[in-house]
Formats: sequence, structure tokens, C-alpha cells
Amino acid sequence: MGGPRKRITQDTFDEAVQENMEEFDMEAAEAVKSAVEEFELQGIDLTGIIKSATGGNVAGHPVARAVEDLAARLDAQAGSSCAAGGSGVQEALAALQAAVTHTDKQEAAQALAVAAKAGAAAQLVRCYASQPDAATLVASLNTLAATLPAYDNKEAFLEARGVEELCSILERHGGNSNVVGAAATVASTAASGHEENKCRCIDAGLADRLVAAVKEGSASAAAIQAICAAIRSFTTADDERPAASRAFQNARTLAKGGAALALLEVLQRQRAEPPELAAAVCSATKRLAANEEICKEFAEAGGVHTCMQVLRDGMHNAALVRSACSLLRQLANSDSIKESIVEDGGLDLLKRCVGTHSGSAPTVEQALGLLAALTLRNPANAERAAEAGCVDAVIEVMGLMGSNKNAQSVQWVQRQACMSIRNIVARNPGLRPVVLEKGAEQMLRKVKTQYPQACQDVGSAALRDLGFDDYNS
Repeated sequence: MGGPRKRITQDTFDEAVQENMEEFDMEAAEAVKSAVEEFELQGIDLTGIIKSATGGNVAGHPVARAVEDLAARLDAQAGSSCAAGGSGVQEALAALQAAVTHTDKQEAAQALAVAAKAGAAAQLVRCYASQPDAATLVASLNTLAATLPAYDNKEAFLEARGVEELCSILERHGGNSNVVGAAATVASTAASGHEENKCRCIDAGLADRLVAAVKEGSASAAAIQAICAAIRSFTTADDERPAASRAFQNARTLAKGGAALALLEVLQRQRAEPPELAAAVCSATKRLAANEEICKEFAEAGGVHTCMQVLRDGMHNAALVRSACSLLRQLANSDSIKESIVEDGGLDLLKRCVGTHSGSAPTVEQALGLLAALTLRNPANAERAAEAGCVDAVIEVMGLMGSNKNAQSVQWVQRQACMSIRNIVARNPGLRPVVLEKGAEQMLRKVKTQYPQACQDVGSAALRDLGFDDYNS
């Protein structure tokens, strides 16, 4: 990774625009376009910059007017005995959400930049902190979530003690699934790409409160999906700005607090219905399975068998199969869990996954990744994989994927296929003739040429372990 890109202030951008207009006699639109091109050529990150001739003067922008209107209505509500949701607060929230919501990416980015300049996040935190009724509270949280994709709004949310206020409302409304789901969505969006918000969500106890909602069993499927998204945000190192991330530590902290076992109970209760919920739970649990101790605890509680059953029940759903295979792949880093997966019919199930979803590169990648994990340094599992027909499935899908034009995703499927073939024969030289009869050599040499970045090293290793001296050719 090349590290975070350089950023500039709004004033610096505005000065460049004014210089283009005054020194080079450009029209406003041309001056803005020229300034954008110049900064982008320098590798400057213009996220959060308002790209207009008026620059930081956003008073007339619809988003700024909506923020001002919300602030005025909150003032009126605070100074009166209006019932919850009175003083037109809900109408103001709807107007603000509409103003920041655009299908066009550039328009959306500009709207969020204006929202940051106008102080939207602080007003929205103030709003949900002061609403006694659930309907207005949820509306304010949903509107805030719509503004938080912009980094500057995440910063403003942090400064406004947004996390602490979320904890407070969950104390008051923790039994309301709509409130819990909306709060989880805000936390997830605020923590995504923002290390300090991740840490604050853990340290302030917000993550624990969300996990508690899962443990209590009262949260709806939609709320649990939102909580799973929040857990993924807390445990993913996706902010390049700090020197290090606490994501791994966050995963261990949450797992130690019972998050993985709470999610397992959801899987055991819901199985694969609805599939979107099961996929979300598997994906979040994978992030929590940060070390062997956590993996073993999950497996001992019945996690492997449950995941296998979820996979069987949800075989028709590509997203669920991808998430379940990804979780099992993570768990298979433990040798003892490898055996549990294989003993529970995992190899036959993998063959079905690959055959059923041969048109979905991300799904096949995870299935083959699991196969590679199960056969790594395990000759007995490699033998059983060959007997189960996994070699046929691998070679067949390599050929099918070779005709897929989406090389970016296909190359990683081919990489896992190469690794699977290598692991099957590396400690089982007796399997070489069987694998070669399936056409492995030709396929390996082909993918090395087609996808050198992803397959050159692993394809050569597979050919070497198949007994070829010219494995680098």
C-alpha cells in the first residue's frame, strides 16, 4: 500500500480557482475543472473539497439550508413543550436526507462535502440525543448514516461525542429493534475507514451493547445484519492514516466478550433463513475468528457442524455459500478443525459448491480457498479430496473460468485452484498420475501465462510438485 494520499484545505482549492479566473481569465466552470485536474495530477486527494467557484461559501446550497432548518427546528423544540417529533423535526430530517442523497457519485460527494462544511453531523447527533420518541430518533440516525460516508463527517461525528450518545440511546431504547438497527448502521458507517471511531466504539462500550442486543434474542433479522456490519467495521484495518490499527485486538476483545458465540446462536436458531442474515453472520464471525483459541472455542460450541448445515441448506444462494466457505476457511487454519470439516462431509460439499456456483468467481474463490486449506500439509485429506472428485471439479472450473472476461476476479480463482492442486500432490506423489490425467499440466501452464501476477508462483510450484523440471516455463 502506498499510504494515504496528500490532502489540501478548502481555502487552497478556492485560491487555485480564483487564480485561474483572475490570472488566466477563465470562466467559473472552466476554472474549477482546471484546478481539479491540476491537483489530481499532483496526486492530491480531493475528497471533501467543494468543487465550485463559490467554494467554502455554501450558504445557498440545498444541503446547507436543510442543516440550518434542522438546527432552527431543534432550537424551537428545545424551547417549547412540543410533543416528540413536533416542531417539524421529522420534516427537516427528511429534507436533509433527500438533499444529501444522489445517484450521481460526483453530486453525492459534493453534497456530503457541503454537509461537513455546514456542520450536519453535529446537528444530527444533537438531534438523536434529544429525541424521546423512537420514530424521530430512528429518522435522525438514518439521516446521519447518509452523511457519514464522507471522512470529514466521520471526524465531526467523533468530535460531537456521537458514539457516547449512541450508547446513551441504546440504554433507553435497547429493546427497540428499529433503534438498535439504526444505531448499528451509524456505528458501522462511522467506523468504516476511520480508526479512531473504531476504537471509540469499543472503548465506550457501544460494541458490547450491540452484542448484548444479539445475545438477548430480541433483535430482528434486519437489526442483527446491521450489527454484523458494525462488527466487520470494528475489526477491519481499512484506515491508512494511522501507523497501526487495533482491528485485530478489537476482534479478540469482542470474541472474548462472547460475540462469536452470540452469532453462533443466531446461526443455530435461524439456520440459512433468511440467507442474507446467515451470510452476514458468517462474514462477521470470520472477522472475529482472529486466533486459534477463538476458532477452537467456536468449534467446540458446535460452530463447524452448524456452518456445514447452513452451507447445505443455503446451497442455492451464492452470497451465503461465499460467506460460509470463507468462515470455514478461516476456521481451517486449525488442524483439528480441518479434520472436523472433512469428517462432516466437507469435501463432497465443496465439490457441490464449485459445481453449483461455477459462474460466480468470488464464490468459487472461497470454496477453492477452503479446499486448499483443508489439504495443506495434510496427505490424508489430500487423498480423500482426490477420492471425492475434487480434482475433477478444480480442473473443470479452471477451464470454465478461463473463458470469463472478468480477469480481475477470475485470477484469484485460478490462484486458489493452483494452490489446491499443489497441496493435493505435494505430499502424495502417488496422486500425480491421477491429477495429470485430468489435464492439470496444460491448465497450469495456461493460467500462468494468462494471469502471471496471481498464478506465476503458485502455478510453477504446482508443476514442480507434479514432477516437472521445466516448471518455470
